[in-house]
Amino acid sequence: MLSQKLLTLRVLQFLGVGLWSFSVLPILVQAESAFIAEDTVALQIRPQEQREADWVIDAGVGTLVKPDYSGSDDYEFSFLPFLDIKYKNFFLSPKRGLGAYLFRKEGWGAGTSLNFGGGRDTDQNARLSGLDETDTSMQGEVFVNYRWKIIKLDATLTRDLTEGYDGFTSRFSAGTGAPLGDTGAFARVGIFTTLANSHTMRAFYGVSNDESTRSVYAPHKASTGFQDAGVHVGVTQQLAEGFSLNAMVTYTRLVKDAADSPIVQDEDQWSGGAFLTYSFK
Repeated sequence: MLSQKLLTLRVLQFLGVGLWSFSVLPILVQAESAFIAEDTVALQIRPQEQREADWVIDAGVGTLVKPDYSGSDDYEFSFLPFLDIKYKNFFLSPKRGLGAYLFRKEGWGAGTSLNFGGGRDTDQNARLSGLDETDTSMQGEVFVNYRWKIIKLDATLTRDLTEGYDGFTSRFSAGTGAPLGDTGAFARVGIFTTLANSHTMRAFYGVSNDESTRSVYAPHKASTGFQDAGVHVGVTQQLAEGFSLNAMVTYTRLVKDAADSPIVQDEDQWSGGAFLTYSFK
């Protein structure tokens, strides 16, 4: 049992690291990595001993490849740091941002968090020339999940809180994970789909009349509806004590108005990466 003094110190340390890391989250969000932004629930399924620990801190570095904007057929490589902190019901996660579980009982969990939503700069790709930029924004999230044995279901509602694109999305996902025999590897697989409001769809897939006159694209109205669906596969290989190698691949299929957008060059979007991390427990 931790003493009250030590417990207070650790909470203050968590908040200090949390505030510093939350300040750099927009940088990580801009990268929209497979490991960070492709937030299928499978990535959250940890081995049992990690789920039961009060403190779990994963830190590391890695590389990733992803489309340079949603719908692009051009890909870019990035080198990024990674940091994920959990203390009991509190967390600082590249997936959810800074937040806490407000309820956990009998496999059910629910909570809320603050995060940053990635934008889109016109200098990311020449095909975006003449289109409006989409600003990065602070977002509020509310999530509910349910775990049954090795299966986890998740629903996340995300809403813009600042002057971004007034977006609102609902993401539904299901995932599972299990060790691969005695190899020291842990495999994860998940599926997901995203429902987005008209503001989100217009910001990333629509072309207004004004944008049409400045670009090579015909006007395109993107309305509320399903944005994408996909599958994620990841493997964590334990190395020396505390160290692990994480590899992942995500396939995302743009659908409906997103897929029909003239901005979209490829409806089939791939992303992936590998990270070397160390777990402090």
